[in-house]
Amino acid sequence: MTSHPVSTQAIRVIKKGQEAAFEAALRDFFKRAKPIPGQLSVSVVRPLVGSTSQEWGILRTFESDRHRDDFFSSELFREFDAYVAQFTEGPYRIQQVSGLETWFTVPGSRSIVPPPRWKMATVTFIGVYVTSNAIGLLIGSHVRGLMPWLASAIGLGVTVVVLTWVVMPLLARFFRTWLYPLASKETRR
Repeated sequence: MTSHPVSTQAIRVIKKGQEAAFEAALRDFFKRAKPIPGQLSVSVVRPLVGSTSQEWGILRTFESDRHRDDFFSSELFREFDAYVAQFTEGPYRIQQVSGLETWFTVPGSRSIVPPPRWKMATVTFIGVYVTSNAIGLLIGSHVRGLMPWLASAIGLGVTVVVLTWVVMPLLARFFRTWLYPLASKETRR
């Protein structure tokens, strides 16, 4: 059991036409579950507009393994799970995730298993190398007069934002067939 924060991704497949009912139940559950101790954050990942996917992801971060286990075994969660069964197809799937793995989740993809770590490291290296050099060229002259630690913090902050919301999603799509060769073969069938 770890005592550091842990993140989970619960995937639910929502029946067509039941999205609004599921979302209303989810909002109500979020309000009622707020007092459960050990929760750090929660967010919902809906399918892309225009996508045929019916998979919704609920990302939660907990203070520890124990808090995660207590949450998913709570009476409140079991009641919610039983109630939303009418809006979903099959049981939810859950997986523990880390920060880097979420960069490699391709929207609309049924596979949420991350690629091998060496492939993630290779694509991350490409992204960090290109982004950090581009950011350095773009803002270098603007931060030259600042204290070195502040200039570095600004450069790193901009780099992380651009990596997370622009570069890594693009690279994950571009390298999709290399990162997920089995999923790519299934898609072509």
